[in-house]
Amino acid sequence: MKPVFRATTVEDAPQLTAFLARAFSADPQSEFLRPDLLHWKLWAAREDYSGPRSYVLERDGEIVAHSGIWPLTLETKAGLLRGCHMFDWASDARVLGAGVSILRKVLQMFDFLYANGGSDMTRKIIPSIGFQKVGDVWFAERPIRPLQQTLVRRPLDWKTPARFARNAMRASRPLAAAPEGWSLQEGIGEQEFPSPVAGTVPSALRSLGFLRYLEQCPSAQIRVFQVLKDGRSVGRIALSLVHHQLRVIGTWLNDPSPEAHRAAYHLALRVAKVTDSAFQIVAMGSTPDSERGARAAGLRVDSHTSLLWLSAKASVPATAFEFQMADNDSIFLP
Repeated sequence: MKPVFRATTVEDAPQLTAFLARAFSADPQSEFLRPDLLHWKLWAAREDYSGPRSYVLERDGEIVAHSGIWPLTLETKAGLLRGCHMFDWASDARVLGAGVSILRKVLQMFDFLYANGGSDMTRKIIPSIGFQKVGDVWFAERPIRPLQQTLVRRPLDWKTPARFARNAMRASRPLAAAPEGWSLQEGIGEQEFPSPVAGTVPSALRSLGFLRYLEQCPSAQIRVFQVLKDGRSVGRIALSLVHHQLRVIGTWLNDPSPEAHRAAYHLALRVAKVTDSAFQIVAMGSTPDSERGARAAGLRVDSHTSLLWLSAKASVPATAFEFQMADNDSIFLP
């Protein structure tokens, strides 16, 4: 029979969990398959997006492919563009082309898809589908508690002393002076997000509803702060604590300049230093301004990957944008 494409419901949870465990060769008790996390990712209500966020291809009543979607809207010169990142994207290896088929189905519902990294299957398939590079994604980190980071992240072996020495050296690098007049106030606040600054690289249009959804994540401790300059709100920053790693999952600044990013990341470092269970801080972005800000704040940029874009039709232009952890499943991945 021809595969059936449909949105999933909470009633599909047992079958979907079993399928994803097989597809990813994972234990059904794996963290990414936790029932509460799966429900939050795929079916929990979101104020900022009312459509389904999980789709399957079925053949004879059996799931042969799945994709969760993480939606995003950009305001560009071409107008508003609706896109999504596909996560928990998997297919039955016995059904040739099922993974690509569900991707094509999802693409029909949006203006574009975007991707970065992913599973081995994802990295093998993406180059042949037509994704094009639109930017470089940078990754940065800084040890906060080097001994604890060394002991918790890896098993003890003969390399442990060298790892500790490396982490201790990175943690001891001098920090630039704190930017004057900048501070954080915990809480989402009531002021809606500002419009993008003309002439800057766009970032995802987010809302207070999106932040309220993030705060409900069951697998990460997510805190949202207002960024203040001289007591006035000039943006927001969201931090996620996952397995002793404090992740800067999003910065949304009225003025996304290197100086403002430097202040935001410096403030995130302050939070990490007073969070006893945070052993390391990490951040991610995809514009030169945010990268310069991260470096200036004292984070070490240690790698780059490609930000990829697939347009739904020729009339949708590919464009670079500020890609952050809040724009994919880095928020809650273990």
